[in-house]
Amino acid sequence: MTLYPDTALQNFIGEVYPLTLLITIAVSVVFFVVVIVNRFIMRRVHKTTRKTKRMTSIMQHAIELGSIDVVRFQPGTQTVYGLYGGIIPEEGVSMDEFFTHIHTDDQSKFAHFIQQLENRDTDSAECNCRLSKDPAKEQWHDMRCQAVVETGTQPVSIICTMTDETSTQTEEQAERSLTDRYRLIFDQSIVGMTFYDKSGMLLGANQYIRKTRHFQGENDPFYFNVSLFELPTYRDVLNRNQVEDLYFCTREVIPERGVNSYMEIRLHPILDDMGQLLYISECVRDITEERDLYLEGKRNDEEIRRANESIILYESELKYLLENCQMLGWHLIYGSDKVVLFKELSKAELTMTTREWINHFLGEDNQPTQRSWDELRQEFSQPSSKLYKMSDLYGSGSVEWYVMNTVPEHDKEGRVTGQFGLIRRVTPLINAQNKLKRETERANDSGRLKSVFMANMTHEIRTPLNSIVGFTDLLPMIESPDDKREMIKVIMNNCDMLLRLINDILEISTMDSQAITMEPVDADFAVEFDKISKELSERVQEPSVEFLSENPYDSCPVCLDIERIRQIVTNFVTNAVKYTHEGHIKIGYRLEDRTTDAETRKGIYIYCEDTGSGIPKEKQSSIFERFVKLNDYVQGTGLGLSICKAIAQKADGQIGVESEGENCGSTFWVWLPTNPSAT
Repeated sequence: MTLYPDTALQNFIGEVYPLTLLITIAVSVVFFVVVIVNRFIMRRVHKTTRKTKRMTSIMQHAIELGSIDVVRFQPGTQTVYGLYGGIIPEEGVSMDEFFTHIHTDDQSKFAHFIQQLENRDTDSAECNCRLSKDPAKEQWHDMRCQAVVETGTQPVSIICTMTDETSTQTEEQAERSLTDRYRLIFDQSIVGMTFYDKSGMLLGANQYIRKTRHFQGENDPFYFNVSLFELPTYRDVLNRNQVEDLYFCTREVIPERGVNSYMEIRLHPILDDMGQLLYISECVRDITEERDLYLEGKRNDEEIRRANESIILYESELKYLLENCQMLGWHLIYGSDKVVLFKELSKAELTMTTREWINHFLGEDNQPTQRSWDELRQEFSQPSSKLYKMSDLYGSGSVEWYVMNTVPEHDKEGRVTGQFGLIRRVTPLINAQNKLKRETERANDSGRLKSVFMANMTHEIRTPLNSIVGFTDLLPMIESPDDKREMIKVIMNNCDMLLRLINDILEISTMDSQAITMEPVDADFAVEFDKISKELSERVQEPSVEFLSENPYDSCPVCLDIERIRQIVTNFVTNAVKYTHEGHIKIGYRLEDRTTDAETRKGIYIYCEDTGSGIPKEKQSSIFERFVKLNDYVQGTGLGLSICKAIAQKADGQIGVESEGENCGSTFWVWLPTNPSAT
């Protein structure tokens, strides 16, 4: 086997391999270097592209925010292209068509603007013109045009940016107008306004303050060269190191300029963001005239107050007079159909129609008189003062008496246009007159009754006295014991009658001089009633009359004046004996509650029933009056029942009589309040 070829190959490979390896390594290094450089370049390209896009986006956003349009002028082709914005389309329009978007007054100026750029007189230029996106609507916008010549191009190309400044100019115009308005307000303000710097030197003053403080010239050296802190007005109240808000009224005196006025002053410091003083503003208002008016008004108010007080005093005195005299003023105006009554001049007390006014006048039957308005008007046509019976003006329905004074009112022609006057309630006076009349009649009757009483007393006293004297004289001459006992009995009855007569007279005189006294004591009325019944039974002497008593309780503890009750029951029985000649006389009692003054009280009801002559209905109301006797031929003073009534009233009780009329008998009763005995 021959090894040569393999050896040759191996030798060849041994020679070639190092070179190949070196080339391969070199190629690999170059490849990697190219790749790295390429990636570095690509990164730079991408970064530049992103930056360009971002810058383009920022520029585009700035253009959008700034309302900017960009166009290119090609003077050589007389064409205008739209690069950005909506004024000109991208495909372009002719130069003549573009000029239709420009206001006719600005076309020559804009043409000159383009011409100097086309001729290369300048590389950039600015121009202001009015431009409309739709010439047909003539909605003009104020545009600010900035153009540059695009270098390195043939023919010449002009890039122009158009900024819409319409809103900016509108705002500037509004600001100028507002500034002018504020300046006018400042100058023409109705208050004085000044501004000072932080050192107190005057910066400006409006016309009001110049007039008020007597400025001499536009830049009065006194005010412009003197610090605010040195002015007499502020010298003692303003702190130079710490200026604060001040508001005060003062009398401002500046001798150098002849100022002597009352001022209302407001001072306000103007500070920066750091709280440092920048300026001082002052507002001044001359209140001298206001003060004078205020003082004058105050004096007038004081006079009005005094006048009002006088009027109020006069009205209060008039009201007091009218109220205490029970008077009202009244006023009637023809045609108004209204009558006004008043106690105060400024306030109506009552208001009513003329018909209602007429219906208050009453006749004898206490009914409206149905008088016509013409009749009453005729009656009031002359001054008069008359007494009228009327229903209560306040509508209570009671009958009242009024004295009415009437004074007619006249117009310039002398025609009566109304009436006024005073109306005074005199019902108490009329009642007093009527009462006086009744009392006079009663006094006359009392005098007559007293005369009759004295005649009766003479007769009443003489009758038993004559019997006593006569039978006493005869008594020694009688020898029969039975006759003597009969005479003595007659003498004793007449003595008892005379004693009761004298007791009644003494009781009446006591009631006239002093009040009745009551002395209630604890007692068992059932026992006391039996005693009273036994005593009174002996007074019934006629055989045809039966004396009865009704005692419904075994025991009845009460607290009463037993002697006064004995006096009442005795008078009841004495009267019954006088007028009862057959039948019976019955006394009794029972416990009974009664309601008085919305209060229920316990009490005792005592009665005396007889079958005598009775009492007519028309005389029952007067039976308890003094000196009243139903039969003048019956012995008695007419005082017993009046004494019973006085006792019942003193005990806060009630008394009365019940009778169906003559020959029907009668029942006298009394109810007295009591409390059960403590025993």
